[in-house]
Amino acid sequence: MTAEPPHDAQLTDDELAARCTRFLRWPGRIHHRGRLGQLVAAMPDIDPDLYGDGGVVTELEGEVAALLGKPAAVFMPSGTMAQQIALRIHADARHRRVVAFHPTSHLELHEGGAPTTGCTGWSVARSATRAGWSRKGLGGLSGCCLLGSEAVIAQAREWRSRHGGTLFALWPYAASALLGLREQLPLMPTYVDHAVAIAAELGQIEGVEVIPDPPQTPMMHLDLTVSADVLEAAARRLAREEGVWTWPRSSPPTPRRASGWSSRWAPGRWSSPPPTYAAWSSGSSPRRGTVRRGRSGRGRSGRGRSGRGRSGARQWSVTRPPTSPPTSPLTRPPSRPLPRLVATDLDGTIVPWDGIISDRTVAALRALEARGVPVVFATGRPPRWMAEVAERTGHTGLAVCANGAVLYDLHTETVVREFPLAQEVGLELARRLRAAVPEVFFAIETAEGFAHEPGYPATWDVGTADRVDAIEAIYGQAAVTKLLVRHEGMDADALLAAAHEAVGAAVAELTHSSVSGLLEISATGVSKASTLALVCAELGVDASEVIAFGDMPNDLPMLAWAGTSYAMTGGHPEVLAAVSRRARSVEADGVARVLESVFDL
Repeated sequence: MTAEPPHDAQLTDDELAARCTRFLRWPGRIHHRGRLGQLVAAMPDIDPDLYGDGGVVTELEGEVAALLGKPAAVFMPSGTMAQQIALRIHADARHRRVVAFHPTSHLELHEGGAPTTGCTGWSVARSATRAGWSRKGLGGLSGCCLLGSEAVIAQAREWRSRHGGTLFALWPYAASALLGLREQLPLMPTYVDHAVAIAAELGQIEGVEVIPDPPQTPMMHLDLTVSADVLEAAARRLAREEGVWTWPRSSPPTPRRASGWSSRWAPGRWSSPPPTYAAWSSGSSPRRGTVRRGRSGRGRSGRGRSGRGRSGARQWSVTRPPTSPPTSPLTRPPSRPLPRLVATDLDGTIVPWDGIISDRTVAALRALEARGVPVVFATGRPPRWMAEVAERTGHTGLAVCANGAVLYDLHTETVVREFPLAQEVGLELARRLRAAVPEVFFAIETAEGFAHEPGYPATWDVGTADRVDAIEAIYGQAAVTKLLVRHEGMDADALLAAAHEAVGAAVAELTHSSVSGLLEISATGVSKASTLALVCAELGVDASEVIAFGDMPNDLPMLAWAGTSYAMTGGHPEVLAAVSRRARSVEADGVARVLESVFDL
């Protein structure tokens, strides 16, 4: 008589997961035997190390150091070891045992406050060394590379031995990391885009909050307004009915949400539950907003309440306390000052292709202006295209138009300042461009109107040109804010590259904001950033206090200048490469979502 198989409800998590065919934890349920088999198959000529020296370990260290631009690197069997060692080296170099770090940092939550180093903190060590984890994202078995100067890395190797990390053979860990570095690293931009797309869908579900929104890496936290039992029962039901294994457990909610449970997601994999935010403490238990120090265990919380730290460890955990006691023990203080000015591109950023700005975006912009936070539109549009936007948003402030060549007052509908492209410069540019690319046609923008050559396709201004004639005839009738170059057979990137080769970059500002063959040229030094800087100077706002949004190459100077910048998902590759933060697409109200989150609208 054979025993009946256990009912699904009686299966352990491991048994239930073994029945699944799809997994959100990358790379799925592959046992170490299988992973090592895959590793050997992918890298049949692995050269082993001896006590961390030579072979694939040295190969990995050299490749990571070259990739991140550091003189040297050393492989550690764990990231925790790397952080402890880096911190100790820098603390010794400074002859100090006092450092500051966020109370939800890995050092505090998972490394016991870094007692083995005799101090706490990571931000200090970050200045001269870098750590790259092989397990998280790259799919390595375990380990981390610590990078820095030759002298720092020499010390790190000594400390690795003292920590017991110079194992007889590190090659399996290093080989798996090297394989992931070569195969997974090129896919990271795709993973980030995938995370943003998934977050956009999850964010539409009632009771689900994505943190951060939008994701900035291929990982996100999910706050769910359900109990742990309900969440885990649903996960098991999904495994039974759909064969999809999500996560085995969850963690308590953060103070941002008084009920519910949290999980952490990454495209293709799940990782362990995220840390929760500790409550503000005015008693003896050192929590968020406290200061702890000293081997004696004595500490201070708030304005002087005594408390005790971990015995025998010299510890600090410093955060900025609120100016007044919070009204709730779960109040979470802001981690940085709020921006004082918002600068945003229009088309492709808050204006979708149908031309209608969403109600949600309008509400966010109006809420900011009601709070006294200026909103500046920074656009390639000429002033004559601004009336509809101003009417829709109710915006009555200033707009940076024509890629910075015009500062426009939306309330009075008047030009405040112009930065024209001189006639002799514009005509010389046209001559050089036509000589290099004979099929181009030219148009000019002025603060009052538009004129173009007979062969120029006036896509958005059909029949509205002030004059149609050769470039030599139309140039100079009024101050030219932009010289437009059109080529029907080239895309914008190719045309821009050809223009740079023909005229160089010193004589004018060349850029584009279109996928078709349209080039926009302004006077040297004129960009959205230059004119936005003038506006901010008048308002007494520093660049560090500006949050900016954009999607195309003509936004790059502004995004580089502003203290906080977001690239729109689906934006131009150059913008996505230059700007690390992401906002969801214009169709998903990406700018509004970021502003709601940043300003707690």
